[in-house]
Amino acid sequence: MMLRLRQKKIIASDGGTEFINICLYNSLHLNSSASAGISRLNDIYANLMGLHGFMAGFQYIALDEEVVSEGDEKNQVTLKNIIFILRYSGFMISLLGTILCLIIQEYLKTIEDEDMLAQVRGILKYRRLIKLGDITAIGAVAILTITSNLLLYTKDISTTICIVFNAITAFGALLFLRAFYVVLLRRQTTGRHIYMDPDFQEAQNELKKKSFFSSFLENMNIRKSFLY
Repeated sequence: MMLRLRQKKIIASDGGTEFINICLYNSLHLNSSASAGISRLNDIYANLMGLHGFMAGFQYIALDEEVVSEGDEKNQVTLKNIIFILRYSGFMISLLGTILCLIIQEYLKTIEDEDMLAQVRGILKYRRLIKLGDITAIGAVAILTITSNLLLYTKDISTTICIVFNAITAFGALLFLRAFYVVLLRRQTTGRHIYMDPDFQEAQNELKKKSFFSSFLENMNIRKSFLY
C-alpha cells in the first residue's frame, strides 16, 4: 500500500498531464500496479508502429514515382524539387517513427515485470522519447497531406480546382485541430483521478508560478533592451 502511494506521489508531483502520466497513475490507482498501464502503452505503440510502417512503405514507393507536369519550366522544376523533398522527409520521419515505436515497445516489455519504482521512474524519465512516437506520426501525416495538395498543381486541371481542394483540406485540418483541442485537451482538465491528487495540484501551481515568473523576467529583459 505504501509503495503504491509512493509511486502515485512521484507521478503526481511530476505535474505532467500527458497520457503517459495518466495511464500510469490510473493503473496504480485502480489496480495497485503499473503493469496494466504499461500494457496499454504497449498496445498504443504497437498500433502506432503499424501506422508508421504503412506510411514508410507508402512514401518509399512514392519516391520512385516521376512527377510529370506542364507549364513554366523553372516553376515546375522548383515544384518537383519541393515535392521530392517533402516525400523524402515524410519517408524518413515515418521510418524514424517505426524504429522509435519498436524501441519503445521493447523497453516497455522489458520493464513490465520489474520493480514498481523502476517502472514508474523509468517511464517518466523517457516519456519525451516515448511521446516522440506520436509526434512523428502526426508529422508524417501532415507532410503527406501537404504533398498531396502540391501534387494537384502538377496535373492538367484548373488552378481554381486546385485552390478549392486546398481550401477544403485546410478547412478539414482546422476542424481536426479544433476537435483535438476540445476532446483531448479542454475536456481532459477535470474529472480525472490524477487531477484530484493534492500533490498534482501543488505541482501544477508551482509550474504556473514558474511560468509567470519566467514571462515576467522575459518582459523585464525586453524593456531593458528597449531602454538601453
